[in-house]
Amino acid sequence: MITWDEGADPPLNPGNPLLVVLGPKVKTGVVSSGAYNHYSLLHSIEAQLGLPLLAHARTQKPLPVFS
Repeated sequence: MITWDEGADPPLNPGNPLLVVLGPKVKTGVVSSGAYNHYSLLHSIEAQLGLPLLAHARTQKPLPVFS
């Protein structure tokens, strides 16, 4: 997973950070315009590793990229 949210200068929009996810369990061609946050990313990572969900990650939806 590679993410960055640089771009505070016009015409870039810092409200729309980019996330690239690669791996054998990743669905091909998924593009989502949903609202996600750092805890959504944490939820996704913890779920894929079979770890318990920590803190606010428990209440956030995971990223829709995993099969």
